[in-house]
Amino acid sequence: RAWDIAGSTAVLADAFKVFVDTTPPSMTTAAVAGIWRKTNKGSYPDGFYDSGGSGLAKFQLMASTAAGGSGTASPGWTDNLTLSGTSYTQSWALSSPVWNALADSVTSYVSVRVFDLAGSTYTWTDAFSVLKDTTPPSIYDLQDGSDTWQGASGAVYNVNFEDWGSRLSSAALTAWTGVNNTGTQTVTWSAIFTSTGTQ
Repeated sequence: RAWDIAGSTAVLADAFKVFVDTTPPSMTTAAVAGIWRKTNKGSYPDGFYDSGGSGLAKFQLMASTAAGGSGTASPGWTDNLTLSGTSYTQSWALSSPVWNALADSVTSYVSVRVFDLAGSTYTWTDAFSVLKDTTPPSIYDLQDGSDTWQGASGAVYNVNFEDWGSRLSSAALTAWTGVNNTGTQTVTWSAIFTSTGTQ
């Protein structure tokens, strides 16, 4: 409503609208930890909700090498998925930028931050953890070459195996008559040991 000096008034009804949403979004999590992954094939069942009226906008992820965000952030807060509506309950995967930035061969404690369209946020610290191991095990050949003919089994060879991420599960050997697996294969792949997670 406006007045002029002569006392006349003008009224404009419904000049504009104001949408108020002061309620932050929320989330639930049912993600489980403890599975080592060499590729980004994990599926996470966290759900996102907004009851304030504006609707969901997106969520971000941040991973730390120590609980509570006290370790090295890798990655820092990074957009993972754009959302819409008042709820999102489908399982989702880590985006490629998040997966690629995760530290290798350690536990990554992942925090989630969800946004609504009004700009309010909700953060769940250490919502779940990811165990990423894309580094293959190492083999150290400490065995000198031997020209001694063997007439029976029982010789001991100094070859070491190591893995600092998910740990070793097994090792095997094969034998050929030529170098670099050429010639005739005289021993097919045969187990040396199995392990439940030795370094």
